[in-house]
Amino acid sequence: MTIARRDLLKEMAAISALPGLTAFFGPAIARAAILDPSNLQGQPAGVDQETHDFWANFVSSTTQPLGRIPSAAHAGLNERGEKQPPDREAFFFHYGGQGFQAAMDIVPSQLLAEGDIGVRYNVAAFKPAAEDRATFERLQNAQLRLDIMQNQPILSILEIMAWTAVATLNPSKSNKLPPLQNLSFNPETSTTKMQNIVLPGGEGRWAMNLYAQRKESLFYQIVQNVVKDFGKFVPVLSLPGITAVALDSFNHLYAALHNRPEYLFRMNPVPVFATASALTSSGASRGLPLRTGSYVLVPVAHASQLTSEVLRGLELKQGFIVPKGTPATRLYETAEATLPNVTYATVDIGVRPVQLPGK
Repeated sequence: MTIARRDLLKEMAAISALPGLTAFFGPAIARAAILDPSNLQGQPAGVDQETHDFWANFVSSTTQPLGRIPSAAHAGLNERGEKQPPDREAFFFHYGGQGFQAAMDIVPSQLLAEGDIGVRYNVAAFKPAAEDRATFERLQNAQLRLDIMQNQPILSILEIMAWTAVATLNPSKSNKLPPLQNLSFNPETSTTKMQNIVLPGGEGRWAMNLYAQRKESLFYQIVQNVVKDFGKFVPVLSLPGITAVALDSFNHLYAALHNRPEYLFRMNPVPVFATASALTSSGASRGLPLRTGSYVLVPVAHASQLTSEVLRGLELKQGFIVPKGTPATRLYETAEATLPNVTYATVDIGVRPVQLPGK
């Protein structure tokens, strides 16, 4: 069989992203699965259609972020009276010199003016609500997936690029969630290289998905076959700067490996604008302003608890939300007790201008 050059590149990128796939199935089955996921041997019966459709359509999908916190009394409707998105989509806060604010309230004057942008990215902290802690301890694993995609290529002769990283979290020997100080994931320390992401024109798309996976799923079996570290997020997949076409191909396989995951965060890519020019030229379309600082992501289901009155007495310290004035010696125990019914993840973003070839 003759393999087209594009298919060969997709195959190489996907197989190199997840070495455990080759180790688990053997190179022949892994290669066939990359090019056509229906060839995957041993796929469990009953892989749900919803999960398949979510990942198979992920690259081409876009979610508009909410501009205001949905109230508990009208949890089914957004601020325009439309049906609310799934309750595990993220609401975004930004934390800076003025404290917490809804990230959608960032104005163009707070962004870099224009041009091409470089982005660095890491997950500084994760704190689950009591119900989500129970989900983790019942299924005894979690997977964190980060995605950033360009909206336009670096050069007209190139394709749009994407950066993807997946980390897995296994429980401690007691099958409990690890201490809060271990619940971070810095791609700079792994092979994911998500520290040199380039967004031409200052715009792109961003998604973070966090879920617990049933043990009968092939993805769970694969990562357990590879990962030996416990009690922290460990990188298991790296796609640093591949084409969106290759990512789309890999996502079809990724979908086939999962079986009814239980999501703590579930997001299609959200438009992001890192310059005033990109934000103002977006017109009627809504997107997330992106500036240097810390972003706190909260599931829509929990966001109504973070009123302005509640946030006024809180601060962000080492990625965790705690009452103002909390001493460093009591950070983790205080963070554990603060907002006990709210799950959140803190992402540190660095934004800087870059000079691209030919510009």
